[in-house]
Amino acid sequence: MSNVKGRLKEMSMVSYASFLKCPYQYADRSFSCWKEAVQNTINDIVKAFLKTPYAVRTHFGTLKLISDHWSQVDRSLFDSYQHFILTSAKVTDHLLQVLMSVKNEQEPIFEMEISSLMSIPSDSGFIEEEGFIFEKILIEVDEKELSTYWDIFKLYCSSNCDVPPKQIEVVDLLNAKRYVHFP
Repeated sequence: MSNVKGRLKEMSMVSYASFLKCPYQYADRSFSCWKEAVQNTINDIVKAFLKTPYAVRTHFGTLKLISDHWSQVDRSLFDSYQHFILTSAKVTDHLLQVLMSVKNEQEPIFEMEISSLMSIPSDSGFIEEEGFIFEKILIEVDEKELSTYWDIFKLYCSSNCDVPPKQIEVVDLLNAKRYVHFP
């Protein structure tokens, strides 16, 4: 993802939306294949979880949901079997913790429709009077990647949103960290 910042001006709004959904597809291919596959799996898990009625969300059901989706990840994308197992354990543990901490019964916005062609791919978003809160769960980020992610999100919003973001949250699953940005 290191050379993405230099290409910001070349990216279209569709590319911004695609980057916000899975930033690893824009990274150096030598290490990003497994991250891209895992991120797409996480996106599917979160979307399925958030569609589950609040009253029936349980630890067991969420663990089963994670397991069902995780079993479809191609193990050959990882450096080794141990790498796959370690990533699997961390993702399962941290994703279960993050998902079960969702206390809001309000239906989140999965993709905020901006126009007939554009939407913001969000894991969780809530519109409030002063703006909206955007949350994204990513497999892993460092400071440079996080800064790039926030910059692209703000560029996307400035061109497509009537309501500015009030808060941007990024969850780093492998390192069990939550980053909050107030634009």
